[in-house]
This record gives sequence, structure tokens and C-alpha cells, in this order.
Amino acid sequence: MECPLAISTKPKIGFFGAIASWLDLKPLLVLMDKNYLVEMVGPVSHIEFPVLTQHKNFKYFGILPHKDLAIIASTWKCGMIPFVESPLTQCVDPVKLYEYSILGLPIVATDLKEIHYVADTMPILAKPYLVPAKHPITFYHNVKQAIEEDNDEKRKSRIAWAKTQTWKMRVDAVLSALDLEKWIPYDT
Repeated sequence: MECPLAISTKPKIGFFGAIASWLDLKPLLVLMDKNYLVEMVGPVSHIEFPVLTQHKNFKYFGILPHKDLAIIASTWKCGMIPFVESPLTQCVDPVKLYEYSILGLPIVATDLKEIHYVADTMPILAKPYLVPAKHPITFYHNVKQAIEEDNDEKRKSRIAWAKTQTWKMRVDAVLSALDLEKWIPYDT
């Protein structure tokens, strides 16, 4: 495998996860046509994937161990969540928001209900750039803006927010909402 840390004059934009029918390939094609290098990691089950692999500004790493994702992503200028709008994507928990945030990456994502819900819990400096579905040119402009506006303070804010997203925090929120804390002993 070619060294993922190879120097590139083109900004690298990345995605890791399942490359499947819920991904919108149009924003990726726009990014590549605008001379961004799009890198992807993960299993492929998307019928149109060859459209990407034939582009000169595309790199596919295949399926990698989780421990290697941070190495690959360390060269990215932005993480992306280019989902199509569908019943499935309207209900998915956007785990990539947490994953990209813990790496400090700015995020550009399709503005879907669940992504918007999680983004509303993030501090202003950590918030992703949300794009209405079916707007690949806007996706490109938001990637460009995310890269231009990124700085150390924003990266630290994303990392700090991601560190608060624990299972304990979620259990505590559920117990608090249900007012069960007085009934169920729970040690910290």
C-alpha cells in the first residue's frame, strides 16, 4: 500500500465507513473535479463505486483495522458525511460526527434529522457544516469554507466535545429523563 501520509498539494477530504447506497456520490465527484483529493476507507457495496475509482483525484484504501484510521485521517483537511436523503439516513445515528470530532476534523455533512440533532448538542466551534441533500455544489462550498475557517481552537473544541460523548453520559441522561435514578443504584 502506498504511504497514506504522502505529501499532496491537493487538499485531502475523507470518509471512512461502509461505502453503500446511502452515500451520495455527486458531491464527491464535484470535489474531485475542483481538484480536491477524496480518500475513502471501508467495505464497498455501492453499485456506482467505479465512477469514483476511475477519477484521478480519488484514492481508496480498502478495509483497514480501526487503529489505522487515525493515521489515514491525520492528513485530511475535512471529514465528510455525504448521505442521500432516505428513510434509512433520516434515522441513522451519525457515528462519524463523533469519530471525525475526536480526530479534530472539521465536518461537512448532509443536513439530515439525526445529524442535525447531534450537531445541536455541539459547542459552536465544533459544529459541522450542514448541507441540504441534493446540493453537491453547496457541499463543495461548505468543504472549502470548513477548511478555510479551521484552526487549532476549533479542533480542540471538537476533540473536547467528542470526549464527553460517553455511554455513561447517555445512561445518565436516560435515567434523568425517566427519573429512575432514585430507584436504580448506579455507581460512577
